[in-house]
Amino acid sequence: MNGRPAGGYSLVYRFGTAQAGHAAHGLEGVVSIPAVTGQWNSVTLKPVDDIAALWPDLQADDNSMRGLWLGATGVNSSVAEGYFDYLRFDRDAAGDVPLAVQSRLLDAYRPQFSELSIYSGLEVSLEGNHINWLGGDQHLYQYPGSAVLEVDPTFATFASDLIHQRGGLSSTNHPFTASVAPDGTPLQQETLRRDVAKVLLGNRANHSDIFEVGYRSRGSCNLETHMGLWDTLSRNGLWLTGNGASDNHDGSVGSWATDTNRFFTHAWSPSAGLPDLMACLASGRVFVGEMGSFSGALDISVEGNPMGSISVLPGRLQRTLTISGSQLPTGGSVEVVQGPVDYGGVATPDPGTNVVTTLTASLVQGGADVLLDTSASSFVRLNVLDGSGKRVGFSNPVWLLNERPPTAIPGPRLAPDTSA
Repeated sequence: MNGRPAGGYSLVYRFGTAQAGHAAHGLEGVVSIPAVTGQWNSVTLKPVDDIAALWPDLQADDNSMRGLWLGATGVNSSVAEGYFDYLRFDRDAAGDVPLAVQSRLLDAYRPQFSELSIYSGLEVSLEGNHINWLGGDQHLYQYPGSAVLEVDPTFATFASDLIHQRGGLSSTNHPFTASVAPDGTPLQQETLRRDVAKVLLGNRANHSDIFEVGYRSRGSCNLETHMGLWDTLSRNGLWLTGNGASDNHDGSVGSWATDTNRFFTHAWSPSAGLPDLMACLASGRVFVGEMGSFSGALDISVEGNPMGSISVLPGRLQRTLTISGSQLPTGGSVEVVQGPVDYGGVATPDPGTNVVTTLTASLVQGGADVLLDTSASSFVRLNVLDGSGKRVGFSNPVWLLNERPPTAIPGPRLAPDTSA
């Protein structure tokens, strides 16, 4: 901004004999604070006020404190000595105060970045159970006492139910934990996938609406293992919208483009308004691409039933899948993946999917129909592959059932050819 390069800003506080003042040097701001040598000095620092004084064009609240360093420096080869004691941090962060700060920042940024629609979200987290809160009446969850230090296997379902009570959608995050450890062997990943599937089948995927699928590597598991877990849940009548996730905690300039995980979610939404986006997430009208590998479009339908829908039509041995796509990877292809819906539960915690056909990217970009065997209940979705055969995108499923499922079909997913 205003001639300064992009990057991280830093504050330097200098206690000494210099006069009080502020001086900005690019991304570094120096605050000089007079101190009397040879005695204790009590000083109150207000970083937000200093940021505002150094760079008036910034939103001063939009910063975090990291990399705190305390030390003494000498000049002209002299020896310097200093002591620091009784460092305290006083912040008004009770209740929903942080959300109010965030809301104020969003209001300030919207005119500056008018081409973006920006909405807030929350993560309700306890140990490995991380649930995202999208939309609805958001409030910061007040953790009870020392519970944050305990492992509570029911917390994720509690969080999802709380989110639903307040009109939001919930997402189960990084199902193989937040670990960034290297991928395990195929056997290790297979064992972990089955173990996690049994847990999620037992609690109906934490009662969540959305499932983080698009990870190149997370929790010692690769993209294919994440997709296999999602397919296992789809096989068992858990109607979950699969999304892409970067989970970027750095936020530094350009970091998204180089992250191992850089999948993001596209919505077939009539507008960028929050109600329309929420409706797409609830109904599964979204597809996923990897930044830098696939940024085009992808959609499927089955005889007028859109992506994400659940169609119940007994007695149909075959049905037609319609595929459309644009800006697919050069030399790439699209896999049609079909799996059973037999509600096998923990006895068969496997996806059961097969690639029933593979189409060239050029064929899909012109629109293509594929005849599916629907003699048994199934679901169908797509994978997008680049020229090297690496999966770089995927659609959400359409479920094609021959009989009513054991649980009621959610209203947003009810297919046009299925009566309520």
